[in-house]
Amino acid sequence: MDKTWGLAVPPQVGMLDDELGWKLRPGVIAESKRTGVKVVYRINSKGLRDAEATYEKPPGVYRIVMLGDSRTFGFGVREEQHFPKLLQGYLPGVEVINMGVDGFGVDQNLLFLRHEGFKYEPDLVISYVPHFKDERHMHDRRWNMGKPMFEVAEDGALVLTNSPVANNDAWYVAIRRVDRFLSVSRAYAIFRDMGMMITLALKGGGAPHAHDTEALRDNGLGSVAGLFGPSAAYAESHGQSSGRQGYTEQEVLDRAVAIIEQKSKEAREHGAEYICMTQLYGLIEACEEKGINVLDVRSVLSNALFKLPDGLGHINEAGQGALAWEMTRQLVNSGIIPLEPPSEEDLKRSGGV
Repeated sequence: MDKTWGLAVPPQVGMLDDELGWKLRPGVIAESKRTGVKVVYRINSKGLRDAEATYEKPPGVYRIVMLGDSRTFGFGVREEQHFPKLLQGYLPGVEVINMGVDGFGVDQNLLFLRHEGFKYEPDLVISYVPHFKDERHMHDRRWNMGKPMFEVAEDGALVLTNSPVANNDAWYVAIRRVDRFLSVSRAYAIFRDMGMMITLALKGGGAPHAHDTEALRDNGLGSVAGLFGPSAAYAESHGQSSGRQGYTEQEVLDRAVAIIEQKSKEAREHGAEYICMTQLYGLIEACEEKGINVLDVRSVLSNALFKLPDGLGHINEAGQGALAWEMTRQLVNSGIIPLEPPSEEDLKRSGGV
């Protein structure tokens, strides 16, 4: 088992992928104490941070496929306290498949839904879009890694570009491979310290920043790549941007809505409902104008006490619980999931109160 204490998401959890840009590495178990609490990242055989599940939906089960980025993945929180798991606990007979991947944009989520999501025979697809950080869906490269990207043609059709991914730098791919090999070897501590010394030397010596020592101490030679731009996990942990963006807010929104509209269309074609969950007011308005179902979570996430410590930019376990309950309330009250929310008497019998 890999133990990485400096980053909220250990880099061993991820791997490069020609079709998606990157994805979660099947079968990996890694730990982090970056938030002050030990968090275990356990990736199943299909590359999801979730329990094993068959593609074929069990009889009598209502299945939800949950798409998203680091917040859906479960950045910095234990799996059993993460909102997809808590949502499932509130709804008897409902199974939630967590397909969140750290650093994904709405474009990669659409591709992941096509490649894997529909195999799970979902009744409902929920895509959580908490932000447009780094304009991920507007670029074919983020955090040193190439990624696919959709452009919008004059007739409104989505055109997939850079697929398979063809713009990864050879040096970066090599470093990722070496670091992955070393991370599971007994000699890793030696190379880890070597990585720290090399990186600090290249940075001109002097006293390292606290963030540098955390990352370098725990991530070995892979941390050298951080000199030329952070990995997705490092950037998420330290609130770093990928640099100049170059698009207006309206352009970013318009392309995101086009991609989300395509998700909704394809979900219907596969016999599933679709919901965009977000706290972005502009996206809420745009989806409503397009007739796309929206789950508005602005109110529940307005509590400042729901933030992870040390400026990590994600919600803590208390916020996860509040989000799961708000999702339950809206899904049941809207009639999308034909269930009654648990009564106070039910909760008492189950020990919930």
